[in-house]
Amino acid sequence: MTKEYSDYISFLEKYRDELVLVLSNEREKHQALMDSDIERLEAMLQFQQAETMKLKSFEHKRLSMQEDMGFKDCGAKEIIEAVGGGEPGDRLRELFDQMSDLAVRIKHQNALAIERANENLRMLDTILKSSDFDTGNNVYGPESGRSPKYSKESAFEKMV
Repeated sequence: MTKEYSDYISFLEKYRDELVLVLSNEREKHQALMDSDIERLEAMLQFQQAETMKLKSFEHKRLSMQEDMGFKDCGAKEIIEAVGGGEPGDRLRELFDQMSDLAVRIKHQNALAIERANENLRMLDTILKSSDFDTGNNVYGPESGRSPKYSKESAFEKMV
């Protein structure tokens, strides 16, 4: 196996490990939504933003490495076919399969989290519509607590 292939395989292993971390965090985000744990959810969303940037960097490097190896615009199947059998081809097939599976699982976990977030929003909307929040009662604002006949001036202004 050439150093180029060895470096590429090592890089793909790191990329795969990063995807495992993303999947774990997607599961934790979904659980935070299930538990209505806002603080944990906020932390997970911040982490997710950082992870998204990291994955973009990984993807950029993967494409650059593939181009350097002569596989510009090639998909996983094309690379595996070009490399052929033996250790590099088998290892690449294994890594690409794992990464593909992880991507599907991440997408599924994200869809579950979005579905749960939408359910929570619908529930909150129902609660707000069925309560006094809709009429403005019990809501702090500039006009709250003033009777209608004194709504434009205070008692102090009236005495002066």
